[in-house]
Amino acid sequence: LANWDGGDGKTFSLLETIRNARPDILIGVSGVPGLFTEPVVRAMTEGCAPHRPIIFPLSNPTARVEGEPKNIMEWSNNTAIIATGTAFP
Repeated sequence: LANWDGGDGKTFSLLETIRNARPDILIGVSGVPGLFTEPVVRAMTEGCAPHRPIIFPLSNPTARVEGEPKNIMEWSNNTAIIATGTAFP
């Protein structure tokens, strides 16, 4: 963590963590609605290229989901592999 960009040296935002760790998978079980923002999804997509990002907003009900599949697909240029914990139209 000492070599990571951003943060205050002790804590990092989700976006800062993704930019530094460059994960291939993001699993949402926080129940924080909208946590998977456009910058977060785009950073995931860029960070795991050439592979497809795996993004699972699993919290439910729908009002508590971290990200909506249609937005995640748009922000990942239709490359994300998505699974949800609740039904979406």
